[in-house]
Amino acid sequence: GAGVLSMSAHAAEVGLVFQLLGLLVGAALTLVSIQMIARASVETQRWSYEDIGEELFHPAMSMLTGFMNVCNCLGSAAGYLIICGQV
Repeated sequence: GAGVLSMSAHAAEVGLVFQLLGLLVGAALTLVSIQMIARASVETQRWSYEDIGEELFHPAMSMLTGFMNVCNCLGSAAGYLIICGQV
């Protein structure tokens, strides 16, 4: 995404070694979280975040997960509109 554009500035601020370490930790956490979501999806036979949250936790978690997805979509849309306005 757009975060790739700021990687060189970030490396200049914190150093290349720290940035690479941060990227490796982020990649490992992403891998583990995707594996956990996939395992939960297959074991519960639920195929959306809301359904997994409802099945494994509480129906209120389904609402929270849906709200977080809406916020993510709105934030992404706002970011793209800002970028389009600057181009």
